[in-house]
This record gives sequence, structure tokens and C-alpha cells, in this order.
Amino acid sequence: MSSHQVWTIVTDRAKIAQVPWLTPHDLRRYAVTQLLAAGHDISLVARIIGHKSIMSTARYDTRGNEACRMAINDLEIPSSIR
Repeated sequence: MSSHQVWTIVTDRAKIAQVPWLTPHDLRRYAVTQLLAAGHDISLVARIIGHKSIMSTARYDTRGNEACRMAINDLEIPSSIR
């Protein structure tokens, strides 16, 4: 299947679902964000998506500042360095 065929299928389905704008890359961003939010390692997600570089995958991550705050809250700081 060509990339043009994928584009056509996704955009046609978006119209049927009355989604104003949806592209194949939107689906890739969604998949990356959901997999990372579920706790999967970025190198595994990169392999699933087909990226050779985790930096490419990182650009697809749309988690916001709240995810950063939640991650910081997971840090345990030993009393010896407080």
C-alpha cells in the first residue's frame, strides 16, 4: 500500500467520523504518546513505529507538562541529600 493510499483511507475515514482533520502522522503521534504514557521504553516504541533514532520518536511525544510533573513526583530523594 502506498503512502498516498494510506493518506486517502485515513482522511476519508476522518470525514465519515466527522473528525475535522486527521492524518496518518496524527495516528503515529497518538500511538507514540499512548505507548510512552503506558510506560513502554522509548527504544521499544521507536522499533514499533519504525524509527531508527529515538530522537525521531521523541518528537512524536505529545505528553505535556502534567506528565513531567507526575514523573518528578515519582522520584524518591534520599534524606541524605535533602
